[in-house]
Amino acid sequence: MVKAVIFDLDGTLLYTLDSIALSTNKVLEANGLPPVTHEQLKRFVGDGVIDLLKRSFAAGGAAKEANEAHVAQFRACFREDCDYHVAPYEGIPELLAFLEEAGMRAACNTNKPHENAVKLIKKHFGTHIATVQGNVPELPKKPDAAGVNVIVKALGCAAEEAVYVGDSDVDIFTARNAGCRSIGAAWGYRGEEELKKAGADFIAYNPTDIIEILKCK
Repeated sequence: MVKAVIFDLDGTLLYTLDSIALSTNKVLEANGLPPVTHEQLKRFVGDGVIDLLKRSFAAGGAAKEANEAHVAQFRACFREDCDYHVAPYEGIPELLAFLEEAGMRAACNTNKPHENAVKLIKKHFGTHIATVQGNVPELPKKPDAAGVNVIVKALGCAAEEAVYVGDSDVDIFTARNAGCRSIGAAWGYRGEEELKKAGADFIAYNPTDIIEILKCK
């Protein structure tokens, strides 16, 4: 029986590329590097800020690797930019309403900085998302299962009673490491091929597909 559905944030619940691009390119410009495109960012996001910047610096031909000072620059920008052109994907509100009616709890596990994740979830979903676990220094980031473990404990269920929904291989690996079944969000940044290759248990092409998947569980 499914008691909880744990969602990734970027590319799964919310379209966020414009906001990430704005802060990333501010940091790149400040360091004399060319901007990255949205298509590049689709491959760069998902593993936390430091990896995002390392990939962006490398794409711009930087002589040195991005470091924690650049992360601090990004975070300073992102405090203002994190909700720039951000919006829920079509079908997400209907999916969350279905979960509530079915007695399933919704949660969010993301490698986005925790304070930004909480801000976005609260603004766009209010109380429809029961708990959020973003990236914090004391927990290893995804694909480690630590964030999922915190969430299922807070929700009072076991990992095997949860389904994990995400748009990248990182999310599918996170689900596997935690002992959850996984649904690949093919509408997100990485696409169907990556999700299938990672071993997603199910593929959803839009959020309302998840309703049908869950009805069969």
